[in-house]
Amino acid sequence: RLRPAIAAEAGAPEIPVAALASHDTASAVAAVPPRGEGWAYISSGTWSLMGVELAGPRITPRARALNFTNEGGMAGRVRFLKNIAGLWLVQECRRKWSAEGALTYDELAAMAEAAEPFRSFVDPDSPAFLNPPDMPAAIREFCAATGQPAPDTRPAIVRCILESLALKYRAVLDELREVAG
Repeated sequence: RLRPAIAAEAGAPEIPVAALASHDTASAVAAVPPRGEGWAYISSGTWSLMGVELAGPRITPRARALNFTNEGGMAGRVRFLKNIAGLWLVQECRRKWSAEGALTYDELAAMAEAAEPFRSFVDPDSPAFLNPPDMPAAIREFCAATGQPAPDTRPAIVRCILESLALKYRAVLDELREVAG
């Protein structure tokens, strides 16, 4: 409950107070029922966070070089994690395409599923994708510049993004194993 002195100062009743983790992702991670040792999490939205919960921080030159961070979790735990671009790329493509008619995320996913697999890949964390004026064009330009077939349809672009995210998640998982043990 809100402490009486604080309630009096705020002119509020002694209402129940719930202490949450340091961040919405920390609260989500705390709600995951871990099974055994060696589990990791992915919180995927506009940005993805991938990491592990540890008893204390990992502060090493290698962890810093790989751009991992230590953030507060519940009960004194530390979320050792990496930020990844996430579904931002899909959201920005959808925004660009909405001028020609709105598409739902379910429609985009179904379109991507029908596209040819493993044709082109991007690094979702490339600076080219931070805030381009035209995300689909940025995806095509990245692929062309790296000697890959440029995705030329909406389904191919979305498939490229989603497969690229899956590969990025796998690479980050390998890095986690290396630096977090």
